[in-house]
Amino acid sequence: MQVFRTINLPAKYGRALFWLGVLVLNLGATAPMDPKKPFTGSDYWFYSHVADQVETTEAADGTVAVKYLYQNKWHAYTIHKDEIDTPLNRKNGFLRAFHYYMDRLKQARHPVVGDRIEQRLAKLTAGVRGGKQIEGYRHWKAWFSWTKGLLIYADCFQGMALEAPPELYWARIIFKEPLIVTKERDKDGYLCFRLGPVSPGFVIKADKTRGHRAKTDGFKQVLKNSMWGLTMAHQDRENLERLAGLDPEMRASLQGSFAENEQQQKMRMHNLNVLTGLEFQTAEEWLDWYKANKDRLELSEAKGHLVVKHD
Repeated sequence: MQVFRTINLPAKYGRALFWLGVLVLNLGATAPMDPKKPFTGSDYWFYSHVADQVETTEAADGTVAVKYLYQNKWHAYTIHKDEIDTPLNRKNGFLRAFHYYMDRLKQARHPVVGDRIEQRLAKLTAGVRGGKQIEGYRHWKAWFSWTKGLLIYADCFQGMALEAPPELYWARIIFKEPLIVTKERDKDGYLCFRLGPVSPGFVIKADKTRGHRAKTDGFKQVLKNSMWGLTMAHQDRENLERLAGLDPEMRASLQGSFAENEQQQKMRMHNLNVLTGLEFQTAEEWLDWYKANKDRLELSEAKGHLVVKHD
């Protein structure tokens, strides 16, 4: 006959054991890999991010013995080195680790657990966040929705970076804004740069930053974006005018909004002047000019801005 004894612990110890159990459940990793499945390069990078410890030993034939400590247990696999170090495997391993921690964060039921998971997320994403501070599942999710399409492994940063659209690079060049180039061309053909000392790492194909064609395309895209910004500011101005027209007393309360809108339009029109060498006094004039000439623009190297190409 089996006899069970009941042990009565003081309440404070019972609570401590309860939260210890919660911590283990929330920080415990997903189940170890099925030994029958091949160990891939993506697996290697995933466990490099989430395992407590990883040890590797490379043989003369290029085979790598991988051991990792996971849920207080060692697991061992072999893989060829050529299958490990590829940009796609590094990226997939990063994404798997990010989603793994996000799942844990979503399930966290205690602030201490959530804080520890967020610390791991912060360490994982340090290279692509720059100095941006993120707190809470909802904000992490919003950050990822913006960056997921730009994420890429960059050899020049030895980690994840953001693949910049050409207009981001060219806007910095055209308007003489801060741009720190860390490598002119890495082994994958990327130019690597930051927007400031604590900026995320950005990469762009070096070919998109050189030559007349690339420069012209960059100028045109920056012009298009500036025109879109001016269009939005102009529409906001019209909406403010409509609101002010509903009640004479409302105009006084909207003075701050009118002043801010005027500054936005001035900034946009200044940028357009840099891009084209032209000067117009109103948003309507700029919008009319762009509509009439957007398909006939070319870059004049001599003048340093876009000009209208005449037939």
